[in-house]
Amino acid sequence: MIVFKNGWLDADEEYRAAMVASVIANTARDERKRKTPFQPVDFMRPHYIPKTQEQNLSGKIQRIFSLFGIVKEGENGGTG
Repeated sequence: MIVFKNGWLDADEEYRAAMVASVIANTARDERKRKTPFQPVDFMRPHYIPKTQEQNLSGKIQRIFSLFGIVKEGENGGTG
């Protein structure tokens, strides 16, 4: 069953649809032109692409710093 929210697929359905699209695309892929197989993320909208653990952790650390008013060096002209 496909669930639409505000006319769009939810995250789980987005991934499932992207998985099907990547399988279909790989059946017609010319290995000489494209060495690496298609992945589901190649067919997903950017805000649904899963982040790596490192990106998630970095985002959490930045949010914690911002709670305390700490700005990392090089961001927004801050010095530390």
